[in-house]
Amino acid sequence: MQETLAVGGLSANVIPTAGSIQNAELIEEGGGMVIGFVQGGIGDLQNSENLIGLASVFYEPIWVFYNIDRIRNQQAQNQESNSTRRQADLEQLAGKKIAIGPEGSGNLFISKQILDKAGLTVDSNQTELIQLQPEQAASMLERGEVDAAFFVSGLQSDLIQQLLHSPKLRLVSFDRHLAYINELRFLRSIHIPEGLLDLTANIPPSPVTLLSPTANLSAPRNFQPTVGERGLAAAEIACRGHGKLEEDDEFPSKSGLRNIEMDPTAERLLDTGSNAMSALLPYWVLNFLNRLKVFVFTFIPTILLITKGIPLIVDQLASRKVYKYYSRLYVLEHRTYKKESIESILDELEQLRQEVAKMKTTMRYRKDIYNLRLHINLVRSDLIQSEQTRAENEDD
Repeated sequence: MQETLAVGGLSANVIPTAGSIQNAELIEEGGGMVIGFVQGGIGDLQNSENLIGLASVFYEPIWVFYNIDRIRNQQAQNQESNSTRRQADLEQLAGKKIAIGPEGSGNLFISKQILDKAGLTVDSNQTELIQLQPEQAASMLERGEVDAAFFVSGLQSDLIQQLLHSPKLRLVSFDRHLAYINELRFLRSIHIPEGLLDLTANIPPSPVTLLSPTANLSAPRNFQPTVGERGLAAAEIACRGHGKLEEDDEFPSKSGLRNIEMDPTAERLLDTGSNAMSALLPYWVLNFLNRLKVFVFTFIPTILLITKGIPLIVDQLASRKVYKYYSRLYVLEHRTYKKESIESILDELEQLRQEVAKMKTTMRYRKDIYNLRLHINLVRSDLIQSEQTRAENEDD
């Protein structure tokens, strides 16, 4: 991702940390230019006020290795004491020394949750949990100084490859994976057939099932949208194709972001597909385009409202005034049928004519004012003519 971002002129500084928990803390405290990887399920991220998700980018399986020599004796004893009961996945580690991750790591957080669900953290089991750095845990495991060790890492890790090829170690298969997933919803099952990881060395020697969270690309809530878009595009290029544990084009996705709020722009890009050119265009160009987009969708509608909308509203109000006078004129015209005094009707018509003469409106409706005045005079002339005709008929 660093190399891809550099193509577009955006420099990315890679900061080593103790793990996901520290990453989440740094992102929470950081500014709009900080993004990082946080394992699914780390902490109560759904309650975070400043951390949002961009995408899930790859699996980080939970590898539980055990030393064959240290565990073999206990397995034999269990089989002799209870030959009718099959031993469950982590039961063989009860009462043993188990290396877990250091403080601030996702390894520590996730391994404790899994061991707790398996019932191995109760005092009666006398299971000893030792917090170690991954390299130290691997070394002690191979020397037989601990019985088992948890590692949360991608398959491409050199340390994981070393442990997979060690003749002294074996992987724990989570045969009850569906039960664990039901308890810890951020986990997924990964089924690894025999020989998938190394066909020549036949690793694993038998099918195993692992549990895995996803590594999620996360950012602070106030991060710059252009940075997030570039980061997501770079992640898409980095995740292109598939690994041995992923399906074709499975990542980036939203699969591991159930417990964390997603960035709306990232969600839209994941749904519709991001443009790979976003990772290649210079940063200043993307920044300009984003600012232009804000201008187009914010300021232009405002300008149109001011220049077109407000005059239209004013015109509408003016037209209502004109037609209101027409309604009064219609009523006055038809009052003659009720044999009312012609003088009172003429007085009201004169009052109406004076009101209309003083009326102010927009140029668009000025012609309607003149038409209204003509119609008032027309009604007035008709009334006078009708009154004269009536008077002449009475004289005859």
